[in-house]
Amino acid sequence: MHAFICNKPHTAAIAPIGGKRIIAQKVYLGNVDRNITPAQLQYIFQCFGQLENVQLQIDPSTGLSRGFCFLSYKDPKSANLAIQVMASQTLAGRQL
Repeated sequence: MHAFICNKPHTAAIAPIGGKRIIAQKVYLGNVDRNITPAQLQYIFQCFGQLENVQLQIDPSTGLSRGFCFLSYKDPKSANLAIQVMASQTLAGRQL
């Protein structure tokens, strides 16, 4: 896993995407390595703001990660900052 250094921001701007202002509190995270745990995701993504929930999707028949999760932030600004910073970053050798 790559090391991420993240100083928790005091404020975060909500950037327009495609000419529209995006405000979201839930972030979809795809292409997650099957060995990544919810605790690891919490550790990495909490630097963008207070996380309310990390929902790593598990296949009920195998008990293995399905390779995606949802991160719920308390503040929409934190969610948008996480999206802006982590889009196309590599985690455990896989591009998010």
